[in-house]
Amino acid sequence: LVGLMLLLATSLSYASEPTHKVLFIQSYNPFAKVSSDLTRGLKDGLKKSGLKVQLTVEYLDATQWEMKQEQLIMRRICQRARERGVDLIVTSGDEAYYTLTHCGDSLGYQRPLLIAGVKYPDWELLDSMSNVTGYTAVPKFMEILNEAHRLFPERTKVICLGEAGFMAQQGDRELRLVWDQFVEAHPNYSLTSINVDEAQPWRIIEAVCNAAHTRNTLVIIPKWTPFLAIVSKNSKAPVYACQNRALTNGVLGVYDLESYRKMVPVGERVAQILRGHAPSEFPI
Repeated sequence: LVGLMLLLATSLSYASEPTHKVLFIQSYNPFAKVSSDLTRGLKDGLKKSGLKVQLTVEYLDATQWEMKQEQLIMRRICQRARERGVDLIVTSGDEAYYTLTHCGDSLGYQRPLLIAGVKYPDWELLDSMSNVTGYTAVPKFMEILNEAHRLFPERTKVICLGEAGFMAQQGDRELRLVWDQFVEAHPNYSLTSINVDEAQPWRIIEAVCNAAHTRNTLVIIPKWTPFLAIVSKNSKAPVYACQNRALTNGVLGVYDLESYRKMVPVGERVAQILRGHAPSEFPI
């Protein structure tokens, strides 16, 4: 009888537990392997809590759109989430976080928001939002440079390849912030930035894909894009990047978090907030 009563009480406890509705917005599309790894990591982090969670995954597919189109897509994502009655939002990558907070919909400011994998955080905005916590994945260009020097000490010409977008240009600036310190230890190095949106195709081919001109060259790509994947696969110089999805696209190495592992602690943090903790209780 005691066992039956205990079983009944446990069943009633689970039956009365609410279902929490969580929205997970990824920056890219659902077809990349990293997308499923991100979702699996978040789910596994949540599972540890035992909470009942209804997880909805949306994709911004940021590499396909200009900012205005991204904002429109994000407003539609927010509207669907509002209609479902979302309790908490998770974003992965800079584009999803930035577009959510700049799309003109206030949902990202009204619900607890956990960011993940943000490489170039807007600290002024983050500090002003009491509903935000999470994890950054800031690239460490000095470690990339030191590793490249260790493996290829004879390659002293560094080319930074990027497009005209915010993340690529911010990556170029971050690389230059550590460059003087690197050159103090290795004074024979030079750094050239090429904006592939503005450069003539022949210049890109000559700088990166021409074997005769790349014997002493290293390439760093701060922001990975489909076009730069093509360039990387044809590069005659070693290529380093800052996003793990580049590893299957012709690069030698990346400085980044592995997709699954970076989302597990995010899922654990989501559970803490769903249990009643405020985002402001946790540092980013």
